[in-house]
Amino acid sequence: MQACGGAILTTVSDLGDDNLGRCEHFEEKQIGKERYNFFTGCPNSKTVTIILRGGAEQFIEETERSLHDAIMIVRR
Repeated sequence: MQACGGAILTTVSDLGDDNLGRCEHFEEKQIGKERYNFFTGCPNSKTVTIILRGGAEQFIEETERSLHDAIMIVRR
């Protein structure tokens, strides 16, 4: 919610313009058998989403480890 500028609410009775977030574009996509929501153009966005897909679980796990290592190197 921070990326879009919205607030987390516990009830809809507090819902108002000051609680709502903003984004330039919202899209729901189906990737394989899963559906994902994509928010783009968020004013406070400092993150990205990376979706890893592949045939073999071993390949996905190795790719995830390699990506994690690369992110940690860049982060330093």
